[in-house]
Amino acid sequence: MIRFVLLTGRPGIGKTTVLRKTVDLLRNRGWVVGGMVSSEIRRSGRRIGFEISDLLSGESGILAHISLKEGPWVGRYRVNLGDLEHIGVRAIQNALEEAEIICCDEIAPMELSSPLFGEAISRVAKSSKPFVGTVHSTVVASLIQELEIESSVEVLEVTKQNRDGLHQEIVRLVEDFVSSR
Repeated sequence: MIRFVLLTGRPGIGKTTVLRKTVDLLRNRGWVVGGMVSSEIRRSGRRIGFEISDLLSGESGILAHISLKEGPWVGRYRVNLGDLEHIGVRAIQNALEEAEIICCDEIAPMELSSPLFGEAISRVAKSSKPFVGTVHSTVVASLIQELEIESSVEVLEVTKQNRDGLHQEIVRLVEDFVSSR
């Protein structure tokens, strides 16, 4: 059975939007969904950073920004390890304890610059809970291998053609997994 649904696709194609629609539909069906999501921070139409939010508590902070003075560089952004670990990692840990379904947007070089984030994702892999996440295309294959989830993963590429209805397919996969347990 599929326990991990990983969304991949080119930048800007709508992976986060599909994940958010999935979270909304799951919640509308009565599921408790936890984890973390990110969103762009824009100024004058230009992306200058990313915000991170806890799906259960609503707490948010800065994941990465062009004006940060500290933190590892990923592209033109510096990663705010403090908020990533305080909000993002804690959101995943809380989801392991309190949620029925865990979601994470996104697993990519920014987030993986934190060893604590990587450990939290490993704990998700060892749990029995269904997981839906967006994954940067450069890390999807190594992530699947490292987490040893080959037999229980479905990788879905988000495209312009499928992005409007893909959340319904994801919810079906998650509910099929839950009902099979």
